[in-house]
Amino acid sequence: MALALTANERWLDVAQRCDHATFFHTPHWQRLAAEVFPSQRDATVALELPGGATAILPMVEMRRLGARECVSTFTGAYGGPISERPLDEDAALRLQSELMDWRTAVKIVGNPLAAPLRAAPGMRAVEDYSLVLPLDGSFAAIERRFTKGHRSAMTKATRSGVSVRIGETVEDYRAYFELYRGSLERWGAGASSAYPWELFAAGQRLARELPDRMRLWLALHDSAVVAGAWVFYWNRHAIWWHGAADPQALELRPNNLLIPAIAEAALEAGYELFDMGATGGHEGPARFKRHFGAEPRPLRHLEYQPPLLGAARAALARGRALRGRSR
Repeated sequence: MALALTANERWLDVAQRCDHATFFHTPHWQRLAAEVFPSQRDATVALELPGGATAILPMVEMRRLGARECVSTFTGAYGGPISERPLDEDAALRLQSELMDWRTAVKIVGNPLAAPLRAAPGMRAVEDYSLVLPLDGSFAAIERRFTKGHRSAMTKATRSGVSVRIGETVEDYRAYFELYRGSLERWGAGASSAYPWELFAAGQRLARELPDRMRLWLALHDSAVVAGAWVFYWNRHAIWWHGAADPQALELRPNNLLIPAIAEAALEAGYELFDMGATGGHEGPARFKRHFGAEPRPLRHLEYQPPLLGAARAALARGRALRGRSR
């Protein structure tokens, strides 16, 4: 039977031993959720395996419209089970089944470092992919995989005076957040998510504790921040989780300088993969990442919607629509 996990030390040990664990599978990521969004309760579960090994499924519980939702993991980042040894299919299915009941919706986000999970009965599988740049050989060899256009853009950024550094201070994070806030204003209702300043402030504090695990990379021009990326590191995996840029500075090609700088530093630190993340089906960003030599890795998301909960939400949506038309 799966049990609630309360010992972060044990969780951290499993995450360090698991070859496919990412930063999002660690209690560090869960700390951000707890600090910034107290309504999102830690609902991580553990399963004791034969021989004394442990499997862990990081989960966050939320309440919406009186119903319970469990997501692996916070903000919809990579999820799924981690374990000290390969997890057999039956154990993975047991972890899923423990979460499924008549009142709980469940979403397990895929992990490009692990084999796609088989869906338990009642779960729906949604296929996606992430774009990952292998960090093998020298950086010169990696750079040769860039398209000619991307290499030219790197040269243009350098000649235009763009530089790259790691952000450390609250002021650095605030400058980055202002870029992001400007993006939210431009996207309007089309924004898929909106994170508050408190998340970035908490991230800055945690990055001071874990400078080798969390880095805010910044591209600057004339001392002003014109682009940036929040990158997380764990085991063999570095991932660009969040990015923002000044649209007025895109002609300077700051991201064409930022991405190679992040990749080169990750290579020198011994990381094997630089993950540029999923693209949400947007071909433009996907093409931009592929031109750096990034390769698709499958992501299978698993979703469970209790039948009664789905019917209740549909009825609520119909009621809102009718009230809207009657005004």
